[in-house]
Amino acid sequence: MYLASYAQGVQIDVYAIDSVGCEKQMYFGIMNSTTTTDAGVFTINWGDGTSDDQVYTVPANSYTSYTLNHLYQDAGNYSISVTANSQTLGNNITIPQANQVLSAVGQGNCGYAYIGYEVSGSCFSYFINGMQLDFTGANGNTTTISTSGYWDYIYNGLNPANAPYLVSVNENWLTSNNLVQTSSDVTISGFETNGEAILTNASFNLDWATTQTAADLSFYYGSAWNFVAPLESGNLFLQFSNLNCATMNSNMTVAVEMPALFVPNLANLTNASVAGNVLTFQMSPFSGYNDVYIPFSFPGTTPSGTEFCFNVSLSYPNDLNPSNNTSQVCGIVLNSYDPNDKQVNAPERLNPDVKEKLTYRIQFQNDGNYYAVNVKITDMIDEQLNLSTLRVVESSHGVQTAINNQTRQVDFNFNNIFLGASTDNLELSRGYVVYEIEENSNLSVGSEIENTANIYFDFNPAIVTNTTYNINAYPLNIKQNEMEDYAVFPNPARETISVQGEGIVGIQIFDLSGKLVIEKTSNAANSISVRNLTTGLYTVKIETIHGTTSTKLSITH
Repeated sequence: MYLASYAQGVQIDVYAIDSVGCEKQMYFGIMNSTTTTDAGVFTINWGDGTSDDQVYTVPANSYTSYTLNHLYQDAGNYSISVTANSQTLGNNITIPQANQVLSAVGQGNCGYAYIGYEVSGSCFSYFINGMQLDFTGANGNTTTISTSGYWDYIYNGLNPANAPYLVSVNENWLTSNNLVQTSSDVTISGFETNGEAILTNASFNLDWATTQTAADLSFYYGSAWNFVAPLESGNLFLQFSNLNCATMNSNMTVAVEMPALFVPNLANLTNASVAGNVLTFQMSPFSGYNDVYIPFSFPGTTPSGTEFCFNVSLSYPNDLNPSNNTSQVCGIVLNSYDPNDKQVNAPERLNPDVKEKLTYRIQFQNDGNYYAVNVKITDMIDEQLNLSTLRVVESSHGVQTAINNQTRQVDFNFNNIFLGASTDNLELSRGYVVYEIEENSNLSVGSEIENTANIYFDFNPAIVTNTTYNINAYPLNIKQNEMEDYAVFPNPARETISVQGEGIVGIQIFDLSGKLVIEKTSNAANSISVRNLTTGLYTVKIETIHGTTSTKLSITH
């Protein structure tokens, strides 16, 4: 939920802040760019027969914000509305953009608790999958609750009326992770009005059930970002983990298979060498995790939108589990005129036999001539992705995340970010958010995943990013009985292209923003006129009786 903007130098934004627990929160912000103080009152109708007023005062040329909390007694969806009275704007102003539906949980399961854990030996505990806890209430019933994964220490769904709770680590989870609980159980004596648990302590101490003598090295996360064609440079970020924190007795070797004509900067790498298109270097022993940034140069003539991938593998003598040592990190070549973009850390073609975890990076830059007070990103999550698994991995500034489970819209709110203008300081004008999300289980071959973000700087219109595209499809020639060879020629093309291959049933052409520009049903010749397309790079998607494949097409006039 976003803003209302009014004339006369006063602007108002209103939106819901994603909140766990028993209370919902609404954010109100007023930008006063006049030379006099503005004062007034907001009235919010919560949709359950109650309302609240918020009196405000905003000095000249300044910004003021407020947050109102509300406790819904019953679960349900509530339609809210907001009006305002202002000395500058007048009375009984309706803010239509503030009209929305809030989903509230019932009082019987709105309690939540923040509970963490530490593993003996200074291990980075969040590399162990999300902890499961047993909550035994005053009624004697025990409920097992899990977190979503690493870094997530919040447990939802508790009934405040069943306090006190005795909390212990689930025995099955301990056994599966080779751990034992060494500290006392946690007690929840009661809950705050907003649903947050009142705890005797907020974490468990754990230890390894059996000591692992062999380290378990793993590829954890990677990102290929800011590969900008006119700058002829970009960065590869790689993060590795030592999952069980066992002592490493030697260096770990990393091999990176690079795209053609990409040249790494070896200055900060240990024992680095390049043979053909493979970069090899070493990383010293570590516990928990370690990461590395590798600057790259590449040809400035590379077309904007070109997809590229790095194949990363690591090796370590006597590694406990070599199966988690490889991954692929992909990116898209950018053009400097559009610093607001979205990237997905996966190849276009996804393995249909594996439930993939996709990592998205949305970056933005203030190209105006004045700082941005608030930046908001809206992202409509594809139906093929499991919305409950979405987790923010990293962000440039503090960010509040709001997820609407009904519309599937996710809002990333950078409130009071005061992002500088690029004309003043290029580096301080940039920001980003990175999140990961899993595919739904058992997606069929040909299932497509598309994603586009909208970026709002204060009250300006949305800046629409490029559209990322992935498809669950076997690589050509991997399953010889199911897929044939397909080709688009000529490529580059000017007037007409032909699509070669057996069993073609449809052809679509998309521009770099993801917009469908040509669509046709296959005929015998599969000949398509492209004379009306502007010069640039396009994606040709070919639907066949065996599945769907795609390729890049360059148009030159």
